[in-house]
Amino acid sequence: MNSLKLVLVVFAIFSTQSIQAQTQSDSTKNQALNLYLNCDYCFDSFLKTEIKCVNYVRDRQDADVDLLITSQMTGSSGTEYELFFIGNKKFFGVNDTLKYMANSVNTEDDTRNGLVQVIQIGLMRYVGHSCYASRVKIALSENQKDSTSDSQVIDPWKSWVFNIGGNANLTGEKSTNSQNYTGSFSANRT
Repeated sequence: MNSLKLVLVVFAIFSTQSIQAQTQSDSTKNQALNLYLNCDYCFDSFLKTEIKCVNYVRDRQDADVDLLITSQMTGSSGTEYELFFIGNKKFFGVNDTLKYMANSVNTEDDTRNGLVQVIQIGLMRYVGHSCYASRVKIALSENQKDSTSDSQVIDPWKSWVFNIGGNANLTGEKSTNSQNYTGSFSANRT
C-alpha cells in the first residue's frame, strides 16, 4: 500500500508540473501574433512548420497580420514572389511589401528556405510587439566574398566593343544577274 501511495504522489507531482508547463505554453501561444496566410502555391505546409512564432488562423478577420503572397515567372525562368504584409486589429495600417527572387537554378528547398527568411524578416516589426520579442535574436551572416572584387579584371580591349557585320545577296536568271553586298563596322566604348 505504501508503494502505491508513493506512486500516486509522484504521479500527482509530475502531472501538476506538466499541466503548469502546458498552461504557460498555451498562454504564450495565445499572446502570439495571429497570421492569416493567403497564397495559392507558396509551400504553406513547410512555412507553417518552419515559422513557429505565430498562430496560423483560418479567418482573415481573426488575424493580426494578413500575409498575401503572389508569384510570377521572370524572363530568366525564375520566380518572383511578392509578399504583402497587411496589418489588422492593433496593427491596422502597419503594412509592408517585400520581394523574393527565386532563380531558375534554385532547388525547391532553396526557394522554400528563401521564402521563410523573407517572411521572418517581414514579420519582425509585428513580432517585436508580441510575447516572443524577448526571445528574438538577430544575427548577420558573414559577407560572402565576391570573386571579382578581390581580383582586378584584365580587359585587353580597354572597354572597347567592336562589331563587324556583312551581308551578301546574289540573284540570277538566264537573262539578268544581280549582286548586292553590304558591310558594317562599329566601335563603342562602354
